[in-house]
Amino acid sequence: FGSGSGISDSAAEDPGTVTFKKPGVYQVAFTVTDAKGIYDPTPAIRTITVRSSSPEITQVQYEWNLKYVDSQELSGCGSDGKVIDLRKCNPATYAFDGKNDTIWHTEFSAQRPDLPHEIQIDLGAVYAIDTFIYVPRQDILIDGSIASNGRIERYKFYVSVDGEAWGTPVAAGVFANDNAEKEVVFTPKKGRFIRLRALSETNNLLFTSIAEIKVKGIEAGGN
Repeated sequence: FGSGSGISDSAAEDPGTVTFKKPGVYQVAFTVTDAKGIYDPTPAIRTITVRSSSPEITQVQYEWNLKYVDSQELSGCGSDGKVIDLRKCNPATYAFDGKNDTIWHTEFSAQRPDLPHEIQIDLGAVYAIDTFIYVPRQDILIDGSIASNGRIERYKFYVSVDGEAWGTPVAAGVFANDNAEKEVVFTPKKGRFIRLRALSETNNLLFTSIAEIKVKGIEAGGN
């Protein structure tokens, strides 16, 4: 029933109803063996995605803060905090400002640093996190099309208690090339800091852009 599902494999002909209680993505395999003990070399495999019932973690109680970003486009941001050029004012904090019409975008004016790009965020308290959501940029171009530069393709996502020891990623994969929200579930991990690494871009460009990063989980004590 898949590694980490918490469900023991069964050799019964009919194991009955099986309920997945842990959020995550599991590979369920069904292998048939005949009376002579010969088994099917290509078992049927299905991917089971168990959504989280945890609430979305918001900034109502604890403010989120930027811990680190490797690159951000700030040429359109004024020193007084006013936006000079919205197209070129794309700080990393826009990735968690609660607005889909603002974006974090890596540098593209003075220089264009290469991938991978990453952002690290302090959630302000420790949570048992089991889901993250990536919202690609939603802004509309002059020709009416949806902007796609910087749309993440391959990614890795991490959770850490102290923002220093990250360990292995809790999730990694490839996002579909569209502007829909992407919800990724994984085995819950306690942490106060999250880290998203963009390894490649859907248009083979050097940029990364994000409208919003969201996470789901429950408070686990500590800050």
